[in-house]
Amino acid sequence: SKKNNRINLAAAHYNVGSVYKLRNEMIMAAYHFAQANAYHPDQKYALAWNDVQHIIGDYNPFDDLDVIAGQGTVGLEMLMDFPEVDSILPK
Repeated sequence: SKKNNRINLAAAHYNVGSVYKLRNEMIMAAYHFAQANAYHPDQKYALAWNDVQHIIGDYNPFDDLDVIAGQGTVGLEMLMDFPEVDSILPK
């Protein structure tokens, strides 16, 4: 099935990315980890990509999963506290 093919492709990209990481070829490792996550979104694949981004120094804190989750939580809390609000603008 298509779902199994995507899972298998994700696993293959993850494995290839792991080999590149061991060989210290971080750009190729990042590519394969990103492909793994694109084929089958999973925290393991996303964290592997994030780790490589830290190593090569190409890290944006707004791409951090914990930062994104925190921002989403704050947004949900604001909507629950103020359901009448349509939008929130920075000051």
